[in-house]
Amino acid sequence: MRAVAVPSYAATMLEKLCRGAAVGLTGGMLVLASCVSGDSAPVGGTVVPDGGGTPDTGTGSDASTADAGKCAANTGECDGNPDTVCETDLRTTTEHCGACGRSCGTGATCQGGQCTAEALARGLPAPFSLQVAGPRLVWYEGTGAAIWGCRTADCGSSKAVMVDVRGTRYATEALTPRQIAVDAKNFYYAECGSECGLNKCDLAGCKLTGGTQLDTNRTATRLSMLVIAGAGGAYTYHGLEGLTRVDLTTGAPSYAGSTYKVQDQFQALYTDGTDFVYVDPDASLANPIGGLFICPFAGCTGARNRLLPPPVRHLAAAARTAFTSSGPVATASIIGCAFGGCGGGGTVLAPNQPYVSDIAADETAVYWSTTGVANPVTNNAPLGTVMRCALPSCAGGPTKIAEGVVNPTSIALDKDYIYWLSRGGTAPNTGEIWRRRR
Repeated sequence: MRAVAVPSYAATMLEKLCRGAAVGLTGGMLVLASCVSGDSAPVGGTVVPDGGGTPDTGTGSDASTADAGKCAANTGECDGNPDTVCETDLRTTTEHCGACGRSCGTGATCQGGQCTAEALARGLPAPFSLQVAGPRLVWYEGTGAAIWGCRTADCGSSKAVMVDVRGTRYATEALTPRQIAVDAKNFYYAECGSECGLNKCDLAGCKLTGGTQLDTNRTATRLSMLVIAGAGGAYTYHGLEGLTRVDLTTGAPSYAGSTYKVQDQFQALYTDGTDFVYVDPDASLANPIGGLFICPFAGCTGARNRLLPPPVRHLAAAARTAFTSSGPVATASIIGCAFGGCGGGGTVLAPNQPYVSDIAADETAVYWSTTGVANPVTNNAPLGTVMRCALPSCAGGPTKIAEGVVNPTSIALDKDYIYWLSRGGTAPNTGEIWRRRR
């Protein structure tokens, strides 16, 4: 006998009736005709067609989607218990915020189906250059004499020095958001002894042993202002001494400045082993040679290909599209430009963003932070924001992830969260690290 499709409420009651009939009999089981599908499989709220199939179990992170036909708006079947149907309020339940299985984290709440932000660490001395690597965060503090880290699950209690760093950091470099590179096992950083180069440290830390020197043939005398990893190498930029690539397997250094036609100004890069995209922030009227550039990973054989004219600053890339901040810093626009070219203008995703400090992106959205002031080192006003645009076109306009932030200078992403680092004000130990569920 075949099953008959029934309305969602009736299906729920039918499931309970069928279960009661089975439980109430002894000496055999009576199966109601309306409880059996064409292949003799008992069914509840989901009718299984002839030929088999897998009924909805109502569990896991997809439960609210699967149960959309039988749960009222803003409710979900999230506990996996068929006796409690559509029991979860997706507007307020921290473990199931907006969808079953979408947890906000230990320090956040769910409001209107959206997770609030949560502070992971407070009382930090002028932190900068935040990076996320799996379950850990790493960052610099103060003068850059050490790299600190923590577990994302309990950052406040697990915060510790990962490694001490030799060399002097200068005030002009202290807000550069990319001075630590990470991969699945290590983080990479620059330091100076008698010469300057690249070191690595296990993500668990190397406070006692110190970092491992990678580039044994060091020639730079200036501390790198950038450390960015990609396509099996880590790149360090030493100002007038140029751009160096260090092979992460062999430790062999090579000068990359001439390979990609880099001039004496360099601010950010992205490479995937096919393309090499970078920002030259030189926008002086006397020598306007800056912009957003792209070369093959093997190198520029001719003139470098400029995707966007100056002024541009900061860079993120996803789905073969570069995202940058373009225009006057006080009223900059977030722009997307395809690697294949964008006519020299790109797509304006969000105009009038005051003093963009960092950008991150994945295939679904682009994120950025703004400080709202020209000099965060002397600022105490909570003018900063963390922003988001849905890709590809920022439909509906940008949304605020956070506002009223004191000098956010670095952001980072993992698959579930966006993290941001607040440098804090002029008072000591006012820096913070926050995150919010994406």
